[in-house]
Amino acid sequence: MRLFALALVACSAAKPAPAKIEHAAEPQPKPPPTRCASVVAKSIVAPRGTPVALAGDTELVYQGSSLDHFEDGTAAIMLQLEIAGSPWLPDAGDTAWHEVAGFCIRIVKLADKALELEIEATALPKRVDCKKQCCTTPESRQPAPDGSVECCMCPATD
Repeated sequence: MRLFALALVACSAAKPAPAKIEHAAEPQPKPPPTRCASVVAKSIVAPRGTPVALAGDTELVYQGSSLDHFEDGTAAIMLQLEIAGSPWLPDAGDTAWHEVAGFCIRIVKLADKALELEIEATALPKRVDCKKQCCTTPESRQPAPDGSVECCMCPATD
C-alpha cells in the first residue's frame, strides 16, 4: 500500500506555484523645478589651479580630481572645486544643474588639465579685468603701438 501511495504521489502533476503578482511602482512626483532650470548659461573652461573670475569679486578654482573607491566596489571620479570660497566635490559624471554659492552651475566635460562648465551668465563678470586675467608678466603688459595690451587687447590705461 505504501508503494502504491508513493507511486501515486510521484506520478501526480505538481501543483503550479501561485502566480506572483507584481505591483507597479507608484509614480513618484517630479521634483519642483529649480531656479537653475531656466537660467541663461555661458560655457567656461577652468584650467586646473587657475582662478576664474566670477561676479562680485568671487572666484571659481578647479583644483583637480581624484578616483574614489566605495565599500560596495564602485568607484567615481570626484572633482575638487572651490566656488566663492566654498568647496564643492561633485562626481565628474553628474551633469545636472546645481546651485552652489548662489550660482547655477553644471559640469560639461572633464579634460586633461581643465574642466568645462556651464554657469549662469549673471555669475560672470560684466567686464574682463585684463591685468588679472592674463597680463601676468612684464613683457605681456607692454602696450602695442596702438596703445592696447596684446595679451588681452585692453587699453594700456586699464
